[in-house]
Amino acid sequence: LDRLGRLVEGAALGVSKFQEEIADAVDNFRDLSDFQIIVHDEMSATDDVVYAHKFLLSRCDYFRVLVQGSFAESLSSSVRLLATKQGVLTMCRYIYSDHIENVSPDA
Repeated sequence: LDRLGRLVEGAALGVSKFQEEIADAVDNFRDLSDFQIIVHDEMSATDDVVYAHKFLLSRCDYFRVLVQGSFAESLSSSVRLLATKQGVLTMCRYIYSDHIENVSPDA
């Protein structure tokens, strides 16, 4: 009964433990990633890397076409985006888990 109560409570929050764990996979399992998003932040003129997974990125139409289509990136293991690292991490966490929280306008 206690487990059922936790499940109902979790369902009411709308976020499962699995969603939380899969969202945390973004940029945390570098050795298991098969795709890199090279992030160029024009404000700071720096490059950074977000480690991701083609399989999960393919949940998003944009990335599905990019990594499975006829684009050069489908043969590559990286893509370059003009964005902030925090913005790309937030986007990937949403793609991975269908959940987003605490988004700042600066992300």
